[in-house]
Amino acid sequence: MIEKITVFILTYNRPVYLEQCLTSLRGQSYKNFKTVVLDNCSDQSLEYVISEFSDLNIEYIKHKSNLGSTGNFTYAWKHVKTTDYFVVFHDDDQMHSKFLELELGLLESNSDLKWVASSLVPFRDTPPTYPLITEVKTTIMNGAELALKIIHNLKFAFSSVMYRSNTIKLLDLEMMIKSYSIILDRPILLELVMEGKCAMIHEPLILYRCHDEQDSLNGPISEDNLQNVFVAFKKSLASNWTPKIEKTFYSWTGFQLVDGHKRLGKSKKSAFNVYLKKAKAKGIYKDRFYYYYVCGYVKTTIQYFFQALKLFFTNPRRFFMKISHRMLFIRKIKN
Repeated sequence: MIEKITVFILTYNRPVYLEQCLTSLRGQSYKNFKTVVLDNCSDQSLEYVISEFSDLNIEYIKHKSNLGSTGNFTYAWKHVKTTDYFVVFHDDDQMHSKFLELELGLLESNSDLKWVASSLVPFRDTPPTYPLITEVKTTIMNGAELALKIIHNLKFAFSSVMYRSNTIKLLDLEMMIKSYSIILDRPILLELVMEGKCAMIHEPLILYRCHDEQDSLNGPISEDNLQNVFVAFKKSLASNWTPKIEKTFYSWTGFQLVDGHKRLGKSKKSAFNVYLKKAKAKGIYKDRFYYYYVCGYVKTTIQYFFQALKLFFTNPRRFFMKISHRMLFIRKIKN
């Protein structure tokens, strides 16, 4: 039987995580898939992990040099050959047993969908037990609707996305990487549904591991990369632009631009006034919406304060753990 799905798993020096990831893949209710592990030139041997999963008939590819996280991702996209659908998964995440079955079902029954994604359960150390799924709720969206939902804090894992293989020709990946670096996930998904639709499964089908080695914490991001992401959102919203959406968009970018500038390392950013001037030139920041940004910032700060206060009294150990993780993150992004 010819496989319908290629599951690429990107890995680098994390044999324990890879083993857990492959265990979740082995447990899939849908079995008609091909597995390709892309090893980004690990120093540690991963062959012994692969050998434990002979039933998955894994194609193991170890690059001769490290391609970087975006390079390994691009390699996967360029090597989809024989299947109608594909997933680019990360070795540090895990799948619900019905992950492939449910996402494939949506793509098979809706020909206008470019991709399907799902919600997530974040964790740090020990993987939690998946919540029982008794009903599957989905939302089908166009590009403008997707952009607006992300602005309103839609949570989903990039590794949860299952794509139609014929969407590959819709993207210039080299241009995307140049424009967005490692924060290209949302721009890619928005670009794919400029014409067409996507679907979101609201049940969490991914266990999303949070740890200090994540590429999103350590990769090369410039202020242009950051600002270009907001340009992509504005482009997606253009077909549905209204005064209400304008207010929502500029209030959101005001907060995100200021917060993003603080997070960028000193060597990666210009003076704040120059940074905002560039944002204005790109059409993603307006002074007259600054009031809404300030209100949003104050509201968010108050919410964070009371959440932290509650955590301090209910779980002091977790409170101090989060503080230490946050300080580690700040040290990394300022280097």
